[in-house]
Amino acid sequence: MVISSGHARDDSSQNLSVSRHVKVAQHDQRMLTIEPPWRTKTSLEFFLDISRFSSSSMVKFLQPWNSRDFQVLHVDSMVSPQAVCSILGVNRRPLFSFLGFLAMMFLPAQVRSVSNEIVATSNEDITEDQERSLAFMHWGQWVDHDMDLAPMTQTSIDNKQVECDTSCNYAPPSPASACPFIWTAPACNPTTYVREQLNAITSYLDASMVYGSEEALARSLRNHSNDLGLMALNQDFTDHGLGLLPFENKTKSLCLYTNKTANIPCFQGGDKRATENLGLTAMHTMFVREHNRLATELKRMNPHWGGEKLYQEARKIVDAENQVITFRDYLPLVLGNEFYKQLPLYTGYNESVDPTVANVFSLAFRFGHGSIPPLVPRLDENFKPLAPFFSAPLHLTFCASWRIPMEGGIDPLVRGILADHSKLMKQNQMMVEELQERLFEQTEHIGLDLASLNLQRGRDHGLPGRHSPPSPSPSIPISSITITILTFITISYTQIYY
Repeated sequence: MVISSGHARDDSSQNLSVSRHVKVAQHDQRMLTIEPPWRTKTSLEFFLDISRFSSSSMVKFLQPWNSRDFQVLHVDSMVSPQAVCSILGVNRRPLFSFLGFLAMMFLPAQVRSVSNEIVATSNEDITEDQERSLAFMHWGQWVDHDMDLAPMTQTSIDNKQVECDTSCNYAPPSPASACPFIWTAPACNPTTYVREQLNAITSYLDASMVYGSEEALARSLRNHSNDLGLMALNQDFTDHGLGLLPFENKTKSLCLYTNKTANIPCFQGGDKRATENLGLTAMHTMFVREHNRLATELKRMNPHWGGEKLYQEARKIVDAENQVITFRDYLPLVLGNEFYKQLPLYTGYNESVDPTVANVFSLAFRFGHGSIPPLVPRLDENFKPLAPFFSAPLHLTFCASWRIPMEGGIDPLVRGILADHSKLMKQNQMMVEELQERLFEQTEHIGLDLASLNLQRGRDHGLPGRHSPPSPSPSIPISSITITILTFITISYTQIYY
């Protein structure tokens, strides 16, 4: 894997533990969701008629999640969200305080304004990263999908829209034009009433994006037609004689919307996001092929091995390959050689170390969004643009599974990943308009704004802003920090926030 060749942070989550405001929703019973002050401002209607709610309202907690779903870890007390997970009447906590009410008057800037004024970058106004190939960007997403997935809430009480002066299509906000936002599903602690988030997949670097994080999915991804320990492949298409991922078993696949005449559903991988973009699908396909190659070679070397043994041994090797590439090739490019050298050497498995993904990491790792270019390159055997398909605008490749069997397979994509450049992450070139204006445009009623979603997700999770940067690790404390910010960005921040 050849890797060599910001994420916009919000400053509004200041851990105001006494500051809460209340949003009222009608959902079966009259229930309350008490939100921390760094979330988008909600209606003050509740405060005008507070007496209509009685103390007999029932608390509704989410049912226990199965064993793979764990609360995400907070590395220190600064980043613990302060939302209360309850319905009025049972915990009998104060509905609001005078300080909390005052804090509501100084709510953070609207995320759409921050996105438009600071993050937005035209597709043409970008600089290529001369030291990092597209593999750098794709490997970051690949690793992220191995470690964390925050499930969304399924009830309307927790779903809302990104509040903004102008909607995603620059018109006055309306239900049809506003950018939708869905809260992360909560794991409520009945003792502390603090809203926490869940991780729906395993936190280990264990190639779960290839094999799945639950037993039922892992079984469904295997080839049960023989005893060779192979992964299942697509039964409808091949890629120049090589296998493709199987299709997901859904009657209404999201990918069908990207080309209704092709009638090709999304691919199925160990992670539900396998068809999010073409490069990611190519990565999934490569490692499924690698598993089958390894299982076949292991069978040749050990003809007495059964299918389960072959599967597990090939899986171990694929897992190790992912770990080696991550620590040997990827992390030095992310952390820099000097910081990377400060990390202690691996001395063996330590069962006392908590492997849970830190909440702050799950969002900070989105820095890679700043390295995504606006085009998806596809190259032929001579590493020239692939005729007649050439490069595709990024927004036309989201969930576009049909492009792989109908436009040359994954080889042109892999060549583009290895030979082309990532976007250089610069303060004045944060996120291309393909992501900031047209995310999932073909599958949603309107193109989404990834920067706004990132900022709002930080508020949803109660993460600190730029005024209180947390330590990257409890073992590496930060006593001071120096950040050089371009003048125009400082002015923009001041205008938006102050």
